Amino acid sequence: QTCALPISAIVVSLCVSWIAALIQCMLLKTLSTLKKGTLPQRTSNFWFTLGVLPLGLGFFLILFSVVFASLTSANYLYDHCLEHQGHPHLCFSHIAHNPPGGVIFWGILSLGLVITFVSGARFYRQILFTRRLAADAMLSQSLSHDHGQISVLPSALPAAFTAGLFAPRPYLTFAAMGKLSQEEVSIVLSHELEHARNKDPLRMLFLQFCESWLPGARLIRQNWEMRREVEGDSAAIRRGCKPTQVAQT
Repeated sequence: QTCALPISAIVVSLCVSWIAALIQCMLLKTLSTLKKGTLPQRTSNFWFTLGVLPLGLGFFLILFSVVFASLTSANYLYDHCLEHQGHPHLCFSHIAHNPPGGVIFWGILSLGLVITFVSGARFYRQILFTRRLAADAMLSQSLSHDHGQISVLPSALPAAFTAGLFAPRPYLTFAAMGKLSQEEVSIVLSHELEHARNKDPLRMLFLQFCESWLPGARLIRQNWEMRREVEGDSAAIRRGCKPTQVAQT
């Protein structure tokens, strides 16, 4: 039972998260149909919170079950399973021992392991990609600009992006610096600094992890990406850049 408790809690929590995401997906598709294919405009923070909500629900359920079981083991709470010995029910500590609980438990566990392995592989690839970016960033030169610090990479590919999970920084390549005017560099930097301020690379990693196994997470991530780009352009306008120049850049 000691071994079955955490495993059962994780399995049931994964199921609850998946079901919550499925309900969320159905509601969003229904709302999109009613709005003729367009969802209501919300901030990127709204879409991020909506995307990780099923995952947060699962973590809360795991925490609740472990605390509840600990209090029961310490005799602070009465073990309700003693009232229904041999009865098949979804109790975290007895699900694997009472038929048909064992069949349900091991079936869901097997499916959960497959989903977890696929999600973990995708998540690991994203981490490796971020580490490669960090390694390339070691070759960058840090320059001061009117709107803040910018790192310039020695690359012939014109690109601008924000990288870093916990301390994100905006990056430009030498090729991009050569193609952009001083005003355009200010616009790009203002846009990327907004991504860095919101820690968007870390948020993207969370949403991609949810997308790998939760239904409807891709739709939420797409709406989040759209809103974060709009907010980045709005930040450039607030810093004094002309709206028409921001759109052209």
